[in-house]
Amino acid sequence: MTEQGLVVATKDTSATVQFVRTSACARCGACSLASESRAMLLEVENTLHARVGQRVEITLDGGNMLRASAIAYLIPLLGLLAGALAGPAAAELFAPPLPSDITAACLAIAGALAGYLVLRLLNPRLARSRRYEPRMQRILDADTDA
Repeated sequence: MTEQGLVVATKDTSATVQFVRTSACARCGACSLASESRAMLLEVENTLHARVGQRVEITLDGGNMLRASAIAYLIPLLGLLAGALAGPAAAELFAPPLPSDITAACLAIAGALAGYLVLRLLNPRLARSRRYEPRMQRILDADTDA
């Protein structure tokens, strides 16, 4: 995926780039869509030494974006499903047996929380790989006096 944006701030080795959210971006949902605003800010490594006011091209590999989404959604979902499926069997371990639906719901919540814990533990490793980060590809403006 390739987008163009305007550098609105720089600090040390990073740049804050402002984008106008496109329809393709809205369908993806990989970036924070919490705001209804069409403008979106993204901090990227400023490998090209872009200056404030310059337009830049930012890319994110589609395959990596899909893998990142799968990791973020599937790990907690698998924990939730494992907990829900283990609920009826776990309910029978107690004397007298607990209601299986309540046990399944509690274990499903615990499984989802365990999935989020796994994500939290994986996060430093994934962040170090820099594989899932957008990259500044090129400066679109020839004007460097901005």
